[in-house]
Amino acid sequence: MVAALLLLRFFDELAAFLPAGTLESFRDDLDLTYAQAGAVLAAVGPGALVGNLAAVAADFVSRRLIVVAGALAYAASMLAFAAGASFPVLLAGGALLGAASTAMVDAGEVALTDVAGDRLRVLLARGNLLAYAGDVLGPVLLVGVAAAGWSWRVAFAVVAALLVAYALVLARHPIPRAERTSDAPRPGGQLATVLRDPLVWVLGGLSVLMNPLDETIIGFGIPFLQEERGLSAPLATSAALLASAGGILGLLAAPRLDRYDDDRLLVGAGAVMAASVTAFAVLPGALALVGMVGVGAGVAVGWVVLQHRILTSRPGAAGTTKAVVSTVDAVAFAAPVAIGLVIDRHGLAAGVAVFVALPIAFTLLARLLRRL
Repeated sequence: MVAALLLLRFFDELAAFLPAGTLESFRDDLDLTYAQAGAVLAAVGPGALVGNLAAVAADFVSRRLIVVAGALAYAASMLAFAAGASFPVLLAGGALLGAASTAMVDAGEVALTDVAGDRLRVLLARGNLLAYAGDVLGPVLLVGVAAAGWSWRVAFAVVAALLVAYALVLARHPIPRAERTSDAPRPGGQLATVLRDPLVWVLGGLSVLMNPLDETIIGFGIPFLQEERGLSAPLATSAALLASAGGILGLLAAPRLDRYDDDRLLVGAGAVMAASVTAFAVLPGALALVGMVGVGAGVAVGWVVLQHRILTSRPGAAGTTKAVVSTVDAVAFAAPVAIGLVIDRHGLAAGVAVFVALPIAFTLLARLLRRL
């Protein structure tokens, strides 16, 4: 059962990559504008907010039901892309993807919290390592489909079949049900209690600050390396590979950090991210790439520890806490737009300076978390 739950993020990363990876293909086939294609990808965000209802439900009803239903809904979203012949169908597929992903992953990790005990942080690190495998397999699948001369829709059909098979595997396991006493609060009361907890809002703030240091910094960092540091396109693009390598190293090292508590590790991860982003921003030429290894490692360790802190901060309300933090984290969707505006007005160097400020703020907020 634990092994099955550890595969949640593997399947999530594998499936979630496909819409972005096939954007030009489905835009061309369906004769969509780039704005419409972008809307298909953006629909994942509102869908994820709806999926937070399933995370709250995980504190009250069968986690197995939610996880299996989430996996089947995920498969349905893949089929919408595989068979959809119009913009509204793909838009609905994007929204369903966001809702299904949140339901499947969040409810599954709440269940994992119940069965993992003291090994939760180690297991979360392993689950995130498997997510990297999903990150790799998604592009490999698209390359294989293209090399075979098949339609981009085949990739979605293949992943839909895998998700149905995964749902059947999950359904076979006795995933623990939420345990509620007679005096336990109802969903509305529990949500109100969680919303009043300042610690939960600090956790949400940490998530918002770290979010842009994952994929967003890569998106803006590559043109920064080309235009401000004079690197070639292939060398600048290697920043993404180095960040991934750093993330894998960080996750491999995470189990050895068990002697430190979550709050101390969050402060340390913030310091590593701050130093690494600063190195990326100020080092000349190709030396700037070294900073991306540290960024990847800091984000990977910081994310695992933050996950653990969210899931364990309020026993009996892990799903509700996760839902509130995820909703707060939706603010981070505006980060690429805001940083893009800074770059448009002041240049790429100014945009990268914003990335330097984020981990510094993260570290200060993590110190506040220790006091709380």
